[in-house]
Amino acid sequence: MAVEFSDVGALLTDKQLDRLERDIDVKLPAPYRNFLLRTNGGKPHPDFFPIAEHETLSFGRISVLYGIGRAERQTNVDWHYKMLIGQLPNYALPIAGTVSDDVIFVALGALDEGRIYFWERGDARLEGGYDNSYVIAPSFDVFLEKLYALS
Repeated sequence: MAVEFSDVGALLTDKQLDRLERDIDVKLPAPYRNFLLRTNGGKPHPDFFPIAEHETLSFGRISVLYGIGRAERQTNVDWHYKMLIGQLPNYALPIAGTVSDDVIFVALGALDEGRIYFWERGDARLEGGYDNSYVIAPSFDVFLEKLYALS
């Protein structure tokens, strides 16, 4: 099933993405960078994703995929990156929020670069590590392919 997006942001240029990378000192994985160029965030349809390794949750639901320069600051990648420094694992870039106020992030570290994780915000004792993070896809494109509608 093809994913469609509503509430997308203004079109971005490579120059704007280069500036984001410099401002927050990260290198965006190509699949996520291409997504930003196509849609600049938005609400996906369908919007449910599987969480295979979680003890009690089998799925999550995306509220918004973050973009850049969007009118609502809480829908921007850089805003979340700055707000969550020290809470998310090192080398993690928040790319989406869930309806349960958890975070989807893309890993930027050498060992797991490009992997997509679900980060459960609830347990503050575990912040800053991967203990409350669950791999949900090996790449951003696969993550989008795994989105489904709940019947």
